[in-house]
Amino acid sequence: MNCTVGVVKNRMETPKDIQIHVPRSDMGRCFKELLSRGIGCDITFEVRDEKVRAHKWILAARSPVFKAQFFGPIGKPDLHTVVVEDVEPVVFKVIATCRSHYFPAYFLCTLLLKGPI
Repeated sequence: MNCTVGVVKNRMETPKDIQIHVPRSDMGRCFKELLSRGIGCDITFEVRDEKVRAHKWILAARSPVFKAQFFGPIGKPDLHTVVVEDVEPVVFKVIATCRSHYFPAYFLCTLLLKGPI
């Protein structure tokens, strides 16, 4: 049996408490830019005489109802247009862009499914 042993005479000292600055996420701004330019939009909501474009995957991420409607086993993955009645376009846009996690998904789904508010 042959064994070689090495001895390190110098070692590098590193700080024990390493801090890494992680910048704030700008993902929301990036998604908003994609939407405003119409990049990747794959669903259109027809609200009276206006058309509001959106991304199915963002709607699905925010709402289990949209997730089931667009990507579920009984959903309609080829759905490209949804007609929204009984709401003004400006109101729809405010609801669709609301930052609350639960409010817009609930409200939009209620409008689209014609349930009570």
